Amino acid sequence: MSKRAQIRAREQQRKRKRRLTIIGLVSAVALVVSGLAIRENSKPVGEIVSVVNSVPDYADGKSLGSIDAPILVQDFSNFT
Repeated sequence: MSKRAQIRAREQQRKRKRRLTIIGLVSAVALVVSGLAIRENSKPVGEIVSVVNSVPDYADGKSLGSIDAPILVQDFSNFT
């Protein structure tokens, strides 16, 4: 093998090693970030509370709120 071919082979080997090192570092960082995200999302949120769904007596499907609530009627009669 000539000296030029040996130098070229060493350069290619260095480039390959550098490329594999970069790929390994990026993979390690991605694994750490995904591990942290999974760990944060797997923490317990708290106690699960069930809400009793009760329908008020005055609920007829056409109104919301209390019967005793004050109302305000605004009349806009002229739009020109």
